[in-house]
Amino acid sequence: MRIRRIFLGVLAGLFLLTVAFQAFAQEDVVKKRRALMKSNNKAFKAIKKAGKKNDFATIESEAKVIAANLDKIPDLFPKGSTSEKSRAKPAIWEKWDTFNQKRIAVKTAANELAEAAKAEDGQKVSSIVKGFGKKCGSCHRSFRKKKKKKT
Repeated sequence: MRIRRIFLGVLAGLFLLTVAFQAFAQEDVVKKRRALMKSNNKAFKAIKKAGKKNDFATIESEAKVIAANLDKIPDLFPKGSTSEKSRAKPAIWEKWDTFNQKRIAVKTAANELAEAAKAEDGQKVSSIVKGFGKKCGSCHRSFRKKKKKKT
């Protein structure tokens, strides 16, 4: 009887450790995901600023940052990785193929932008930049909750 209680106690402890570990792991992935998205936002702002100066080197390097970040997205969205700090909608995992297609479309645009900047094709750079925000926004509208208003 005593061995049984010890066994059940150990089993319950392992269960609680597993649950706690998963909670911390989800918080960690959410933190990394938010950092990546902030990095993309910073890069896009730099691209828009550089576009005004025809600074093609900056546009190319920042577009490559965005493209590389987009490769990391599947690992940063493990199924069910939500938290109070995450604005990710469950639709991400319900419509994973659509989510992934949108990610690939943005990555393709980022790579095209880098190539246009490398060729110093200002007209093409401008055209891609104009459509870039819409591609990102499409994913955000579909798969991201609106920001909570601070009260």
